[in-house]
Amino acid sequence: MKVFRKLVAILFTATAMALCIWCAPVRGDGPTPVQELTPEALDQCVAELKNVLANDPQNETAMKALGIAYHFQAIQGRKEATAKAVEKLKGALAKAPSDYETMCYLGSTQTMMAKTTWNPIKKLSYVNTGTALMDRAVKRAPDNITVRMTRGANSLALPSFLNRVGCAVEDYAYLSERIEKSPKELASIRQTVAQALAEARNRQALNAKAE
Repeated sequence: MKVFRKLVAILFTATAMALCIWCAPVRGDGPTPVQELTPEALDQCVAELKNVLANDPQNETAMKALGIAYHFQAIQGRKEATAKAVEKLKGALAKAPSDYETMCYLGSTQTMMAKTTWNPIKKLSYVNTGTALMDRAVKRAPDNITVRMTRGANSLALPSFLNRVGCAVEDYAYLSERIEKSPKELASIRQTVAQALAEARNRQALNAKAE
């Protein structure tokens, strides 16, 4: 039962945010957002998910969850987890090509791969590959809150020269509208979205002024 509770927390927390190579974890909602797990708890989660896959290697749900868990291990500074996250998320996406949450997490992890190389060309390639995946996920699933939060957080964190702040404004503005329509359902993300939208719009204005 413990592993399934964590699977639910990882897979269905509506605001589980992706973090790219330049940003720090952002608070989400849900009973146990995976990004709020301690390193020890996250290690335990990884161990349990690996055990599930050892017994059932084709378990798509566990594969996706393990990829997401590795993703957050990488955010916590475990560089070796980044490639593992990419491997598992690619495997999960191959089994479910229309799972746009998996696609978005994979995109986020791809941008984090830039931290594993010194080569600036490879860094840019990883970032471009990752952002393209997230853009595709948003295009295919524009009403998915996890997808929007993931791309929004990633876009807001990227350096201004990559011109991603417009995506952050788009995603957080959309989420703000959703919150207004469903204030009770999405009350737990209201403050996070409002702060992120204000920051994104401020950066957009600063970029326009600089240009």
